[in-house]
Order: sequence, then C-alpha cells, then structure tokens
Amino acid sequence: MPTRSLVRFVALCWLCAFAALPARAAWDDEPAARVGRLVDVQGTVWLYDPEQAEWFAAPANRPLTRGDRLATDVQARAALRIGTTTLRLAGATEIELRRLDERAIEIALQAGSVGLHVTDRAAAAQAVIDTREGRFAPLGTGRYRIDRRADASSATAWRGALRFEGVDSTLDIGAGQRAELWLPGPGQATHYTWLDIDHDDFAAWFGAAASVDERDAERAAAMRYVSPEMVGWEDLDRHGRWENHPEWGPLWIPAAVPPGWAPYRFGQWAWIAPWGWTWVDAAPWGFAPFHYGRWVWWRQRWNWNPGPRVSRPAWAPALVGWVGAAPP
Repeated sequence: MPTRSLVRFVALCWLCAFAALPARAAWDDEPAARVGRLVDVQGTVWLYDPEQAEWFAAPANRPLTRGDRLATDVQARAALRIGTTTLRLAGATEIELRRLDERAIEIALQAGSVGLHVTDRAAAAQAVIDTREGRFAPLGTGRYRIDRRADASSATAWRGALRFEGVDSTLDIGAGQRAELWLPGPGQATHYTWLDIDHDDFAAWFGAAASVDERDAERAAAMRYVSPEMVGWEDLDRHGRWENHPEWGPLWIPAAVPPGWAPYRFGQWAWIAPWGWTWVDAAPWGFAPFHYGRWVWWRQRWNWNPGPRVSRPAWAPALVGWVGAAPP
C-alpha cells in the first residue's frame, strides 16, 4: 500500500529535478506545450541523441518534441501520436520532427514510408510532411501515405486529399489516387506520374490500426472528460474505468495494477531536452495520467483526475499533484 513517505519521496524527486533544470535563457526558445508520444513499438525504434551523437533504442511512452529524429529497423514498426494526429512508420524509415508546437506539426521524411491519420480539421491544417521533392499537406481530415525511396517521393490519399507543393509547381492528389514525384536534376522542373495504389503489408497494418482508432473514438467514455488533443487519452478506456467523486468530479481508475501500486513507481526518469527530467512510465496506458491532471487518494486506492476539460490541455514532463494521502 502506498505511504506518505512514498508520496513525499516522489514529490521531492520532481522538485529536485525541476531545480536542476537549466535556465530558460540557455534554451533556444520556450518548450512547447504540445508533444508527441511514441506508441505501438514493434521491433527496435531508434532515437538520436544529439549530445552524445549516437542512436539509442527508444521505449514506448517516450515523449517527443521538435528536433527529435526517429528511425526504425527493417522489420520494425512504430506509431507516433500527437493528439488527434497519428503518424505510423514502416520498417527502414527515418523521420525528423522539424516543428511541433501549437501552430504546426512539420515532419521531415528522410527515407522509408509513413502513414498519416488526421481526424481533426484544425490539426489537418497544421500538418505537413516534407521530402526532398517538396511538401505534402492534407487538405482535410483523412488517411494518407508518403514514401521516400531512391530519388523520388510518392504520395497516396487513401481517404481525403493531399496537396503537393514544390519549388516550381503544385499538385492535388485526390482520394484513391497515388502520385510519384521526382527532380531529374539541378534546375529542372519537378516531374510526376500517376501510379496504382500500393496494397502492401504496411498499407494493411495502417488501415487496420486507423479503423480501430476511429471505432475507439466513436464509443470512448473518456471523450466526455478529456479532449482528444490530450496525448494518451485513447488508452484510458482500454485500461481502466471512470467513477465520479463528490468533490473532484470524474476520476479514472487503472484496472490492472499490483497490490500497493502507486503513481511514479514503475518506470524511469529520463533527461529529455528541453524540459529536463521527464517521467517515462512502464504501463501501456502510462502517458496521460502522468503528464496531465492530478492523482487523488480515494477509496483506498489512487485515482486520476484529469482536471477541467479544455480543447488542448498543456503538457508537462511530470505532474506530482497529490490530493489526500495514503495511510501509513
């Protein structure tokens, strides 16, 4: 059973971590309140550490922000969630998050294949995928795919429409269409051709996962209490239930936790720029409850209170907001 000493210890850890943060003046700019989350990791997914100049295996629930570079092994797959926007990576794919803030989601595709699933119109207007040939922007909600292989890029609009913008031209790619674009040489115009849609294993995996996401969103109880722009909301109904507290309102209760479980016990602290010490939880649902809201001790267990429902809640590296205390 969690104790007061545990609560104080975790809170102290976070306070010490906050005190250890470098001065904001040392950062290029303010940390964005909008972040990504690495989910559905299959195989090895690599994240580049610019300070050590090396790649390391990234765990699920790892927060991601602008400047991060991700790469998947040949047989690996991964998904990156940014609120209502999902990016799925095929094997042998490398991307960079060039911009991730309240105004834009800009992804650079260096090589491989990515699938983009956007379910919110405002988020669709902010999303862009860049390749050497130009940039691809959704014209609305939908499911899209961008490939970068050899010396060409191809784009597929499974549902919705995409717009390609190059240095010398634009091209709209409608639902059910696939186009390949390339630059023959320096100073030459962008060329393109229409291709049949590729029905490979990655397309099947992406389509199945996107359908599950849409079905979950249609019947999610969590949507009554949290915004779909809260990163990690989709795991709440899968791994817990909701109850109503007479004072604090909606509380979420994790379903399968060991005896004596307490928040911030199973996982690790990781130093992640630009925030500093950041909590990475080990549970598959361990993102939203550790970066938003607060934990409430009620009915002899820890419950998570998401706080007031807002359209885009601000993310934090860890929130040790405790209400009540467990008995000693």
